Amino acid sequence: MTRPEPEASEAVCWPCGAPADPACAAEARLTMEARRCADGQGQPVIRGKRQDLIRLRIPRCERCRNRGYVSTAIILAGYAAGALAGMAIPSRGLMSVVGAAVCGLGLMFVLSAFETRAGFRRIGDYPPLRSLRAAGWRSAE
Repeated sequence: MTRPEPEASEAVCWPCGAPADPACAAEARLTMEARRCADGQGQPVIRGKRQDLIRLRIPRCERCRNRGYVSTAIILAGYAAGALAGMAIPSRGLMSVVGAAVCGLGLMFVLSAFETRAGFRRIGDYPPLRSLRAAGWRSAE
């Protein structure tokens, strides 16, 4: 079940559609090689000598922000549990790496599928963010 795509608005939480809390907004930092003609598409561009920067605020509610924190904690716990489980198999540490990767990436996939199935939109699908990426802006390191 998917909802119709609403217009991007600062008053509406992008992932769930509830009223947004300005204190909970996610920030996407985008960079591009410094150019005088770099188009920020209405977003303020911070000009630099080597790179231009845009700080794009993506509206979220407190519930979605906390859901992101919990998802991150679950994935990190999965990496740790996989590494500990891998240490039970004698292999000079290789199984610890494999166990961490399998558990952590598996949980990441499961959580992503759950959120999609529950009808939440991804932060990366925010329309201004997608259009800036299409114009050549890249996520900052």
